[in-house]
Amino acid sequence: MVGKYELQNPRKLVRAMLILGAVLLTTVLPFSAYASSERSEAEFQYVTVSNGDSMWDLAKTYGEGKDPRDWIAEAVILNNLQSSELQVGQQIALP
Repeated sequence: MVGKYELQNPRKLVRAMLILGAVLLTTVLPFSAYASSERSEAEFQYVTVSNGDSMWDLAKTYGEGKDPRDWIAEAVILNNLQSSELQVGQQIALP
């Protein structure tokens, strides 16, 4: 059986809706992302891995004063590698 509901105080409904709107505006809007149709051109310098090369060697050569561990972590993320192990002939984008 469905009961009949009658709105007793419309001000409470309006107040609740305003509060809900304010909460949504302060929590959701600041985190909204905007997509752009502009293309972003990123250019990377690449190096081809030679026999005996390691990420540590590349970090020392191309790291430019950075901590080698930080450079290796950036290179692994940039190249979407599963580990820091390299294969001969592999091309690596330098961070």
